[in-house]
Amino acid sequence: MLPTLSFRGRLLVVAVAAISSTQLASAQTSATAPSKISASVPPTSSASATTADFAWLAGTWEGNLAGADGMVAALTFQPPAAGSITGVMRLRQADKLMLVELIAMIDTPRGVELRFRHFTGALEALETTFKQTMLLKSHEATKDTFENLAEFDKALMSTQPRVSSWIRRGPDEMVAHSDIIGGDGKPAVIEVAYRRVK
Repeated sequence: MLPTLSFRGRLLVVAVAAISSTQLASAQTSATAPSKISASVPPTSSASATTADFAWLAGTWEGNLAGADGMVAALTFQPPAAGSITGVMRLRQADKLMLVELIAMIDTPRGVELRFRHFTGALEALETTFKQTMLLKSHEATKDTFENLAEFDKALMSTQPRVSSWIRRGPDEMVAHSDIIGGDGKPAVIEVAYRRVK
């Protein structure tokens, strides 16, 4: 059994693994289930991948956070431009806004880096100290994996996600999976399945 995560712990990784589950029956499927995408697309090494390889993210996605009754994540990404992709996620429970997440993917000399920060609806930062560098470690035809290079610090929510993956289940479905270390120092998994809505 996975440990029960604090509310803040669940919120941290809802976008990446990231993490959220969609309203599909496949929301609870394992990340190892067979993909519906042809494996004929040649993999690109993570060192040669750029934000342009993430053009498939552009658009709006929605899913339910697994294990959290009624928490809905709505995620929107802009197309790649100027060596970057930007996104925003709104997490709500019924009619109550839980948080806003700002997301940036950037091309760097060492590869694609992913960062995300959490805010209230008034854009007050939920993390006053921020340390996070999610570096792309693996780029395959149907799966991208990022690893947080910042050392874990139980006092910093931004260091909790350790390894996060996006698994494509087709052009309009993806699973965000994140292995984290919670604020209590215990490992946990958060998984979200998203469906493209626009």
